[in-house]
Amino acid sequence: MFERAELVASSNIPLERIQSFALLEVGPTHLLERIIEKPTTAQMPPHSAPMLVSMNCWRLDARIFDACRDVAPSARGEVELPQAVMLAIERGVPFRAVPARGPVLDLSRRADAAEVARRLRGVAVSV
Repeated sequence: MFERAELVASSNIPLERIQSFALLEVGPTHLLERIIEKPTTAQMPPHSAPMLVSMNCWRLDARIFDACRDVAPSARGEVELPQAVMLAIERGVPFRAVPARGPVLDLSRRADAAEVARRLRGVAVSV
């Protein structure tokens, strides 16, 4: 989970695009309580308020499979992992939300490629 302000400051994600990512409600012991996919404007906290954003990096165990089998397909006809996670949470499966910091280079739009290429220019990669 990332803080909204951190993503805007360190990533190629402008403030107005944050609403296209899922919001997270997390308890005081970092257990995930709720995922709000594609939040409406009314669901968005004010810009000055802290807000946790999901960048969809999951580590799951076998307990997710029952929820994946049981979750209803989305309007697109797909089984959405966040919906399966919410169903598992409702059934008592705990999910720990891990705080993260640092830049996230978003490539969800074709126009993002140039900025990502600029930020990665000169970065050495070893495989």
